[in-house]
Amino acid sequence: MKTILLVGGDRRSLYLRAYFERRGFSTYGFALQKGEPPALGAELLQKPYAAVLLPLPVTRDGQTVCTPLWDGALPLAELCRRLPKGARVLGGQVPKAFSEQLLAGGCTVLDYCTEAVVRENADLTARGVLRVLQENGCAPKGARVVVTGFGRVAKATLKALLAAGAAPLVAARRQEALREAEAQGAEAVLLSDFLKAPGRFDALVNTVPARLFSERVLRHCPPDALYLETASAPYGLDLAAAERLGRRAVLAASLPGRYFPQAAAEILGAAAESLL
Repeated sequence: MKTILLVGGDRRSLYLRAYFERRGFSTYGFALQKGEPPALGAELLQKPYAAVLLPLPVTRDGQTVCTPLWDGALPLAELCRRLPKGARVLGGQVPKAFSEQLLAGGCTVLDYCTEAVVRENADLTARGVLRVLQENGCAPKGARVVVTGFGRVAKATLKALLAAGAAPLVAARRQEALREAEAQGAEAVLLSDFLKAPGRFDALVNTVPARLFSERVLRHCPPDALYLETASAPYGLDLAAAERLGRRAVLAASLPGRYFPQAAAEILGAAAESLL
């Protein structure tokens, strides 16, 4: 029987463990709940496995494994040191430097965050955006919602907003993106023009992982609007500035894991299993 060690991650990891057990794998887990002693990780990491499965994303700060369910910290460097030579490591969005460290230690590194995973994850993220809007008092129907960027998450979010009866405005850099958004039924504006004169809106969903909304820009944005940050660090919204200005800003990270952990785990499990 093949054995897998799951290390870190949000609630998706709990469902991932069940996914592999249903398929006949034996599983161990570490950093999946509060109170687990670090010594347990040191012990488990020394054993041979068919694979060591890290979360998506592997890390948020570039220094430690993403372990939101655990009250400890597992530095990437320590994980590299503890993994035995020849270990097969699977992770989502594995940082290049970390991957190089693992390879130098004799490990095999595989990234299960495939194009299909990204696409399906974007759809779940968009559904999560609607949930966050509703939970924060912004009913999508009839609401003017700005979506910044036009990558996969932005496109999926636009589709979800239109289906919910919202009045979306896409702010993007490329003219092709604006034409595509307009063809789908949204208003569209160049991002640079929007940042100069934001105008009125009920909510804003940022999908761009680069600072767009500085304190200066936020001062000209509606004070009663809802601001959602779905991008990764360093984030498009200056969250500290938003707090100082009294803006309602929500860090809406890992929405699939927060709202749809089982469905997200099925997606990740299938992708990871295909690499074993």
